[in-house]
Amino acid sequence: MADGRAASGNTAKLAGTARQALNWMIASSSSDVVRSGRWVLASQITTSAANLVTTVILLRTLGLAGFGQFSLCFLVLMVVRTFFHGAILAPASTIAPRLHPVAATPWKGVLAVLALGFSGVSSVALFGLLFLLSVPMQAPWLPGLLVPLCLANAGACFADLVSRYQVIEGRPQKAFGIEALRYLVQVSGLLALGVPGFLPAEPSAALLVLASGSCAATLMGSLMAGPLAWSFRLFRVLWPRFQNFLKWMTLANLVETIQTLAPMFIGLAVLGDSALGVLRAISQITNILNLPTNALQQLLPTLGTRVFQSIGSDGLHRFLSKVALWSLLYFVLMGAVLFAFSSTIASLLFGGMPDQYVAILILFVAANLFISIRVIFSTSFVVHETPHQIFRVQGASAVIATGLAFTAALWGPIAIAMSIAASTLCGLALCLWLSLRGNRNG
Repeated sequence: MADGRAASGNTAKLAGTARQALNWMIASSSSDVVRSGRWVLASQITTSAANLVTTVILLRTLGLAGFGQFSLCFLVLMVVRTFFHGAILAPASTIAPRLHPVAATPWKGVLAVLALGFSGVSSVALFGLLFLLSVPMQAPWLPGLLVPLCLANAGACFADLVSRYQVIEGRPQKAFGIEALRYLVQVSGLLALGVPGFLPAEPSAALLVLASGSCAATLMGSLMAGPLAWSFRLFRVLWPRFQNFLKWMTLANLVETIQTLAPMFIGLAVLGDSALGVLRAISQITNILNLPTNALQQLLPTLGTRVFQSIGSDGLHRFLSKVALWSLLYFVLMGAVLFAFSSTIASLLFGGMPDQYVAILILFVAANLFISIRVIFSTSFVVHETPHQIFRVQGASAVIATGLAFTAALWGPIAIAMSIAASTLCGLALCLWLSLRGNRNG
């Protein structure tokens, strides 16, 4: 009996020690999110500010027609960038912490080859597709922008790679330096557009300026990363894992694009361009709330993998839950600020208060909150290398968003906001269920 009580006491002590260790690991990982998050958030703010300055400069320099041509190319670049992040950078973030230190140098070579292959294939695909579409799109100017567009695309892939590499390696301050140089060169070059003896005020020149900023960032990031080597053996081992992400993240990004754009296009067809303008303006305002979410997308795959390796699936779920709680508090606070200044924002944007404005604002804030929490818990799919679950979540959301958008004929613009909020909520619910089920299965 005494031996049994002693064994029971020892077991309780061990369990208590394990809980303390688990809590310490989660707290330590959460503090890593805060420390690294400051620099990654600074990078996101720099990117957003540079894009805003770029818009102002090009509107004044190129005029509406030239800016429209540039905007089409920039939108294409952002779509390809999203695919690159999902297919290459997301798996790299979860594979890197699992590698032996001996593989560090050839690992950089593998990443460089993958970026080269992706940028080459995507640039050729863009060139061919847009060249063929230039006639039905009635855009005779488009073929003349394809070479600068492809150069900007290739440069963006490598610049994003060297920046994310520093985040993966736990050096987000260096990633911030890379992004700062990138946009400093970009904005400086754009200011030279139209200046006699420098650059012509043309969309092609603006795209080349974007490419030059990416090249400067790539050079700086390459010097920071140090020497690299090539190992076909390591590439052969890792390629199936990248291929898995490439297949499923391509599909996931495709249906996410449908979820984002389909309700807006349906709204345009049913309600007209004025209603669409109101929806897009309110959506852009609430998208400002997504800066921390964008930062978390870079940080969580690497940190989540380290937590999973240290304390398993339960620890990973508790860690993500804690991050989600902070995200919820952030959105409640910032949503309240937006609501408090809603009339002022409406006056600045529209000169008055549009119909259903406050309700649409609340729905878009809610949609961004649901997306943020979904992104956090989707980290478990990246860590466990099950990207098909992300496709299932995005696919269900896209179907719901598209179907509900047709109710705009009955309820007006608020139906579009409702379709987006409802679809993101359903996507979040499915994501949580799949994540919990995966956690129970180990």
